[in-house]
Amino acid sequence: MFGKVGNVDHYAMLGVERAADKKAIKRAYTTLAAKFHPDRFFKKKLGTFRVSLEKVFQAITSAEAELVDRERREAYDAKLPPMSEPPPAAERSLVALPPTLPPPAFASLPPTVREGPAPTQPPPRLSEARTGSSPPPRIRALDSWAASRLSRPPVVASSIPPTPSVPPEDAMKRLLAKGKQDEKLRRTDVFLRAAQEALARDDVVSAANNFRLVLQNGEDPAVRKQLEAIEVVAKQKQHSTALTRAQAAERDGRWDEAGRSYARAHALVPSVIHAERAAFAMCKAGGDLHEASRLAEFAVTAQPNHVGYQATLGEIYLAAKLWTRAARVAERALQLAPNDARAKAIAAAAKADR
Repeated sequence: MFGKVGNVDHYAMLGVERAADKKAIKRAYTTLAAKFHPDRFFKKKLGTFRVSLEKVFQAITSAEAELVDRERREAYDAKLPPMSEPPPAAERSLVALPPTLPPPAFASLPPTVREGPAPTQPPPRLSEARTGSSPPPRIRALDSWAASRLSRPPVVASSIPPTPSVPPEDAMKRLLAKGKQDEKLRRTDVFLRAAQEALARDDVVSAANNFRLVLQNGEDPAVRKQLEAIEVVAKQKQHSTALTRAQAAERDGRWDEAGRSYARAHALVPSVIHAERAAFAMCKAGGDLHEASRLAEFAVTAQPNHVGYQATLGEIYLAAKLWTRAARVAERALQLAPNDARAKAIAAAAKADR
């Protein structure tokens, strides 16, 4: 097939006649594609043959694409040389019989003899063709053999079970499905190796991410169980890292980073104190006051008698210009601690702004 590439026309490449219709062309392409598709040889070590294989598949694909389109086929046929006329009958005969060859022996026989007896009338027994009442043993044996052959029922073509065949379309579908399955297994192996390597260097976060990618290619109970165990360890490690960063940023006065890190630590492992610290840092940094109020309200709901949490929520309400809410929180904090400086400042600011 590679020898045909570039040396024959599209019809010869597909193995069809010039007058072939669209269905015949598609059928020929499907048959050849099932045989020469590169996916059929997935993971095979073809060496330099892979280039030839790809060129053959590209050639039959181009031929099919151009011949099934009516306008493109007409333009292509116009470029081809005209089809040659068939040679005369005398020239087509490769071997001529000698004129002196005698006719076949059966040609002179009557039609009934040439065609043979009807199926319902057995031929005369060999013993009847001879004179005498006692035929030789060989003739009697031939008579018995002929009778047994005639007694067998005729073989009907419809009674022969057809040979199972796989349509080219189904073969192509199975070939493509196998290629996809092989590719999925290859990706799964890559992610599993990456997860094991991450575990070897104690990178549980990366290991968990790779195990999730494995499960995206197909559910595996063993991988799912291992992922659940790793996620617990990964969450604890992420929480510890976020908390360390938050505390360091708070000491240095980097309130924006402190707010983000405290909020992440609270999201991984919910904690009242980390939620309040995240809200306090966000308010100090002038960040998202809506998120800050949500975190502070969580802390106040969990521990309503904590004056510091009440004060943080009151300061966020002041920054958001919610004077009434700020005054109400300050009043509650002063009931818990009448001399708390933060609560007094919130109450005074809320009263002045109103």
